[in-house]
Amino acid sequence: MGSPNPFIRSAAALELISPVLEKDFPAARIIRRRPARSSGFSAQELTLRAAAFYISAESRETGRPAVYAETERLCAASARLPDFPEGDAGVSGWNEALSLMAGLRQHEKPPPPALWSGAFSFVTGASSPAAVRWFLKEADTLPFSLFSEAEKAAVSGHEAAARFSFAEGLEFFRTVIGEAGDLFFRYPDLINDLGRCFQFASAGEGMDLFLEWEGSAGAGGADTAAIRYRLLFFAARMARQQGLTETGTELFNRALVFAPDSLQKDASMWYILDMILSGEKNAGEAAAAAKNMIPAFGDDAYFSDILDRLARLLTARRLWRDLAEIYALMEKRPRSPSAAQYAWILGRAAEEGYLTNESAGAAEAGTTGDRALPYFRGAYERAGAGGDALYYRMKSAAVLGEPFLNPGGAEAEHWLHPELMEFLLGFFENGAGEKALPYIREKTEVLAAAELRALARAMHEDGLYAGAIRLVSAYMNRDDYELVREDLELAYPRPWRSWVEEKAEETGFAPELLFGLIRTESAFQPGIVSRAGAAGLTQLMAATAKEAAGRLKRQGGPDYAGTGEPDLLDPEVNIHLGAVYLQYLAGRLEDPLFALIAYNGGLSRFRRWRDLEPDLPGDLFLETVEYAETRAYARRVLSAAAVYGLLYGREGKSPAGSP
Repeated sequence: MGSPNPFIRSAAALELISPVLEKDFPAARIIRRRPARSSGFSAQELTLRAAAFYISAESRETGRPAVYAETERLCAASARLPDFPEGDAGVSGWNEALSLMAGLRQHEKPPPPALWSGAFSFVTGASSPAAVRWFLKEADTLPFSLFSEAEKAAVSGHEAAARFSFAEGLEFFRTVIGEAGDLFFRYPDLINDLGRCFQFASAGEGMDLFLEWEGSAGAGGADTAAIRYRLLFFAARMARQQGLTETGTELFNRALVFAPDSLQKDASMWYILDMILSGEKNAGEAAAAAKNMIPAFGDDAYFSDILDRLARLLTARRLWRDLAEIYALMEKRPRSPSAAQYAWILGRAAEEGYLTNESAGAAEAGTTGDRALPYFRGAYERAGAGGDALYYRMKSAAVLGEPFLNPGGAEAEHWLHPELMEFLLGFFENGAGEKALPYIREKTEVLAAAELRALARAMHEDGLYAGAIRLVSAYMNRDDYELVREDLELAYPRPWRSWVEEKAEETGFAPELLFGLIRTESAFQPGIVSRAGAAGLTQLMAATAKEAAGRLKRQGGPDYAGTGEPDLLDPEVNIHLGAVYLQYLAGRLEDPLFALIAYNGGLSRFRRWRDLEPDLPGDLFLETVEYAETRAYARRVLSAAAVYGLLYGREGKSPAGSP
């Protein structure tokens, strides 16, 4: 607590506040009596001191109001100081809880409306769960009932919804609806909680109620539009939950009119497009809707998954004109991450003779020369060094004869947030790197690229490869980012290098392809197990691994299964069996790209998908694969393999045995 670093003080205060508020904690007396430094108390010290004063009232026979008043004063002083780190919901949440409860303790009867309202807003909206739990426990000991039974039910419903216990939350909210329904309109965030509970527990009932409420919500008031948006938006989600596509689309369109900001508008437009795309036959309708909405998108990246699904449908239906017209709209938006995908598909379609002036329509009429090259140039220039579009940069760079990536040297490590960096790096310096990860995730948007690079380097050195990859990927996608070689090395590490190179050579694959597969499957986390049961670095299912182990043994290799199951959490075993399984798939299929599709989606599914598109070249066929996860998987493995080749000695070469 004596550190000059506010982030260290906040972490220390959070460790101490709960014990201080426990009865008979000796340090509470020390904190109360500790004299102020000559420079005064910090915000965190004042909050901790307020907690110590609050608990001291428990042992007093008289003078309790003065103690509670002092607690309030300390909390107010803490809130005025500037040294709470930005976004510090932990200590500031405790500060609010203590201030409110100290104020309530000074009343023998129900408090003034403003104090009650502050308390209710806190327990239904605070981002400090531990402080809320303490506050509610203390509220039960007040000499009056702070909340009515309906209000208590609303608090319980909010808490259940936060835990994703939607059926439980709905039972609490039924009490509120029957006894104090106006709470939802006075505290509209509760509409969101109720909407989620209805959506996943009783969608039909909820949709009827929300539409009834929305019909009577137009009576006026400053927040009428925002309330109507919430009611219509969640009614639409409930319709979607029931498979009522037309009703859901209509309601999302109605909600769009009342959307209070670009984020909510994007959410409504996303759902509208999703509802249209849910019907596989609606390619033309989905394309028309996208053309109308793209100019209104707030955050283009928000729609990447929708536009990928639309590209799949349009490619499968050979609707090249729609693809070209949508790409023309994307060209006008400098931050559209999907533009590279559409440009590449159009370039390949032109190259294969599918895209003609007639099929492209007015968007391309009158074009002379090589029709494909402008699209390939667009794919190359619109795909950055991070994200899924990296695949399209790799492919278009090869066509154009341009460098795939051209990383520069690292920039000077000038830290804009030295106190925060001291706090975060301190975990690694003290052998507790994993404990830093939640703090780093919370502060990623605040920190500069050079600062995040230093943290990624510390993660890498600690063997926290997945965390380093996620962190580097986050800042590589920033608009002002300039490519640095060290970032690529951190984002594309080579743990277990000797085993990967040995098993790749043994099975006929380039090491970079196997590195790309492992990076995509597990981000080099050897102990990871998926919900489906896929385990280890190459994410093999037990049955698949056992078959691969048997195949390897018959070929004279090691007997990894013995009389039981292969140990898929052993990195060497897992790498070897993953390589053997990929080799098996490559031997059964005519294109190594197809082996990757089958590795992720399954051999039988691959064959079904290929039967639907037998004539499309492999890369265009990939764009039509039914599963978005499988499409993304193949792109990521191939682009990662290309980066590994660039970094570690095979620049400009197609990995042997890879597409």
